[in-house]
Amino acid sequence: MGKIKEINFSFLPIFLVLIFAGLLRLPSFFLAHTNFDEMAYLSLALKLDKYGFKDFKDNFNLRYIEIGENGYFKTPFIGQRSKGNLVIGSRVNYEYRTPTHRPPGFSLLLMLSHKIFANGLPYLSSAINFNPYWTLQFYACVVPFFFSLMMIFLTYILGIMLFSDTVGLYAALFLSLTPTELLVSNKIWAETTLAFFVLLSVILYFLGLRKNKPVFILFSGVSAGIAFLCKISGGFIVIIILLHHFWLRRQELGGVDKIFRNIFDIKIIYFSLTFIICSGLWILVYLKYFGPEIPNVAPSVLTPWHTIIGSRPWYTYLINIPSQFPLYMLMFGSFVSVFFDRDKKDETLFIILWFLVFL
Repeated sequence: MGKIKEINFSFLPIFLVLIFAGLLRLPSFFLAHTNFDEMAYLSLALKLDKYGFKDFKDNFNLRYIEIGENGYFKTPFIGQRSKGNLVIGSRVNYEYRTPTHRPPGFSLLLMLSHKIFANGLPYLSSAINFNPYWTLQFYACVVPFFFSLMMIFLTYILGIMLFSDTVGLYAALFLSLTPTELLVSNKIWAETTLAFFVLLSVILYFLGLRKNKPVFILFSGVSAGIAFLCKISGGFIVIIILLHHFWLRRQELGGVDKIFRNIFDIKIIYFSLTFIICSGLWILVYLKYFGPEIPNVAPSVLTPWHTIIGSRPWYTYLINIPSQFPLYMLMFGSFVSVFFDRDKKDETLFIILWFLVFL
């Protein structure tokens, strides 16, 4: 048996699940990663490698990025044209602005991985004589691959914390098989990294509550801030934790003085401050150049697929994931049972808040 603080877990079952999940995700290293988002993240990593954070507002964007064809693979490189063929070909013109809407967290991880595994080599080129050839893109693929496995492990830990070892194991196994998670873990996308830091933030938050130690809440805020720096949607976890914080104190909000004390509870102060410290600079940069709205894709990019996605009613998300993995239909029964359970756990209600906020 292993032990994380007061969390007992069985090592062998979760180890076997992680081996199984890893084998399912191995094709990532043999695929050509050529879609626009993957090229965008790699290009931003290339620019961070070349310029660092010097003249950030002028350099952290997709200007001058050309994509070279090298047989099965594509190679991002910095060219001479202000609008390189990445932007021209994709027609996603808002990516050309300064700075791009993508936070630098994920691209920074790609850059660090490149320095570890392929330092001094081009970011991707089939002209280099690698053996075996899958090491061409290992530095990039290993980032979503690693965080996918770690996210599955954290799902197991969260399942133990809220329910039991068995529930945690099933949750990890189901997640490893979920088509959506399989897809994002096989792409050079930020989703698995984002999800890892979101889950880490939640686990640290609950440890802080259980042990009554603000230091865990502090690091929960750090993790939430890193999630936000990987992708802006990581900020949703802040809303969920704040809602849960006030839900736990719902009986104490009768007067102004009580509201004031709860708003300025030391745990939530630590969480908020560390989140703001980690993400605040990017928030200021984003607001300065884009304002409060997320930039829209230019109309010329819209396809029938974009039209369907854009017009999809919110309630279709209730059947979207269960339709991909039918066992997830069981979650609706769990939600209903919690609402009718007189001894319902506040931590279980956290899961429901999480679900509703994302809807």
